[in-house]
Amino acid sequence: MNILTSQYELFKSSREIVLEYFSGIKKHDLIKPIESFNNESIQSLYTHCTNTYIHWLKRFAHKEEYPYFDAEELKSADDFRLAFQKINSVVEEFISNHPDPDEKITGYISWQKKDFTYSVLGLFTHVTTHEFHHKGQLMTMSRLLGYTPPDADAIRY
Repeated sequence: MNILTSQYELFKSSREIVLEYFSGIKKHDLIKPIESFNNESIQSLYTHCTNTYIHWLKRFAHKEEYPYFDAEELKSADDFRLAFQKINSVVEEFISNHPDPDEKITGYISWQKKDFTYSVLGLFTHVTTHEFHHKGQLMTMSRLLGYTPPDADAIRY
């Protein structure tokens, strides 16, 4: 099995803990702006995570006009789960199309107004660590709303 595929299985396992946890959070809390997080909500931050995968693995790497998710579409844990099922397909396709982690991919970054080149490993690492970074923020957001988050590390005890 490809090492990136194996690693992504760990990410999906961790994500499933988060999604299951979010299913116990009241819907109005999922969309509630949290002042200490720049008035972002769990909904908006999780949408941002899905769209980061789309941006880097579809739009940048494959030059595809793949649609982004709209936060208004993702209002429940079930909606998040469905969105991440699509993201799983995006990641699996990316890994399948780029089996060499050292392969270089060049793409245009609109906000920098120039092309950049990154390795497959670099792109994969960016999107997955980006999700894990925000997962920590999501857990803190939920704690601020009065919930107790579970252990959602890649390795759990």
